[in-house]
Amino acid sequence: MNKIKLIIPAIILGLVISVASCKKETEEEDTTTSTETSTETSTGSTTSGTTGTTTLTDEIRAKINGIEKTFTYSGTNTHHYDTDYPSSPTGKLIQAGKAKEGATLPEVFAIDIFRDLDLMTIPTTYTVTPADIESTSIDATVWLSYTSGTTIYLSEMPGGNVSLTVTSKTNDVIEGTFSGKLFGNIIDLSNPFNIVMDSITVTDGQFKVQLVRESVD
Repeated sequence: MNKIKLIIPAIILGLVISVASCKKETEEEDTTTSTETSTETSTGSTTSGTTGTTTLTDEIRAKINGIEKTFTYSGTNTHHYDTDYPSSPTGKLIQAGKAKEGATLPEVFAIDIFRDLDLMTIPTTYTVTPADIESTSIDATVWLSYTSGTTIYLSEMPGGNVSLTVTSKTNDVIEGTFSGKLFGNIIDLSNPFNIVMDSITVTDGQFKVQLVRESVD
């Protein structure tokens, strides 16, 4: 399990660096400021006025502690289906990660599913309970992670849980819904020895991402 924990920081770091670079270029070209509201919308999404349902294009969205957030920015090498990933308990890795554009601090959401995409039945639901995470004999089927600034919240921390349903995988476009409880360590920069455990609740999660069949390495 220790090797698998290297997967999420790698995708998060890549997206954070990409967002920071993109944001710097945007600020140099456009000095227009905008006010962020608690409910965020994506230009890549359309909402039906008659049914109230949201149609995703290529994004991840969820409510983080009740606040809706939309993640649409993709860096390089962030959406994969790797059929031979040695650190995965199954040898398979479905990975999707996106960052929130225009955020004051880096915000990234990532989904990792350690299952065979080709053999996956639709629909299928994966659940991970706190007991699964605390057991050394059980490998998690799916992980969620959320980065806000310098804090990374992970579902595989003690007490975490995940429920994720894959509703479609047509043409390697994977989509579905998710929810969970994620935990992270908040470090007081003025006192690095003061580490506080924090948690977030993720609800109403949706994702739709085009996967690329390639090696993560």
